[in-house]
Amino acid sequence: MYKEIYLFLTNQCPNRCHYCYIKYNNDCLTEKDIDECIEQNKPNRVVFFGGEPLMRLDLMEYTLEKYHDQMDFQVITSSMANWKEFIKFQKKWHIELQISWDGFKDSRVDTSGRSIADRVLKNINYAISEGLDHFDIKTVINNANVKDIPRLNKLFHRLDKEFHINGQYCIARGEEHDDQWFKDLEENLYCTFEGTLEHPYTENLNKIMAYINRAPMQSCAAGKELSYLTDKTMSSCTSIAFTDQKYEDFDKIQKRCTSKDCQIENCKYFYLCDGGCRYERMLKFGDKWLDNYLPETCKLMEVYDNLITKYLASLNHEELEKLYKLIIRYKNWLYKVNNVDMEV
Repeated sequence: MYKEIYLFLTNQCPNRCHYCYIKYNNDCLTEKDIDECIEQNKPNRVVFFGGEPLMRLDLMEYTLEKYHDQMDFQVITSSMANWKEFIKFQKKWHIELQISWDGFKDSRVDTSGRSIADRVLKNINYAISEGLDHFDIKTVINNANVKDIPRLNKLFHRLDKEFHINGQYCIARGEEHDDQWFKDLEENLYCTFEGTLEHPYTENLNKIMAYINRAPMQSCAAGKELSYLTDKTMSSCTSIAFTDQKYEDFDKIQKRCTSKDCQIENCKYFYLCDGGCRYERMLKFGDKWLDNYLPETCKLMEVYDNLITKYLASLNHEELEKLYKLIIRYKNWLYKVNNVDMEV
């Protein structure tokens, strides 16, 4: 049984983010669909997803009324639909909330092509003014905002300190990055490591642990959760769901890349990467994805290796002890959430 299920409540969305993989249409789950999925799979955590899940607040309300005391819930939203209604909803249910916001640039747009950056920030401020705190903001680092990372980092630190709002980031998939972009990423991303002891990013902590242990980490979440789609089919990944490979064997999907270049004796970044994003490799290599990797993934791992090496070298003995204690707390939290032990 899968502990975590992403429910694609709807494929409708008011946005058209250029790197998004969703195939937009008016399809939605029904109450019966949701019941069948939950009762058959018995998850301990459900994520309301889409599309834009806030376009179906009625389905969220139905699910919580029926199952709120049986599992944990999260919603991942752009905040661009029914936001004020959702704030009232959230005050009632207090589920985990993650807002997608890529900062001050125009990488996310609505159906008319207008940037939603300022409007999402306005919605975040409205949520704060209504007393909401302890929620997450997830930023996708892409071609448009890579140089804004230091500015975003400062904002996330302030929001964490004042409102317990947790800013996190990930790297955009499906984009082509040139060599200058990777140089810009390394230059601008270092600030997120410098503040680890005060504002740790999970993306960084996972890689720091792998670096210290020199033990391979899984660099892709595919196969760790179940995606339940509006056509009532299931996928091993929210991205892969919209490719021809969505019925991929769930055990195979987690296997390390079989290319000889990706084996421990040949890859300097073996501890950080097991071949990279399955979705991107499927788009590029089709059925041969398991035997191949993308050179861009190697460049990204080189950036992380350089940044972690630089960061750890900058710490004194006392700071290293603080980092170790932080990692222990993080490890214990991971164990509690996933019931899976991690070596540190």
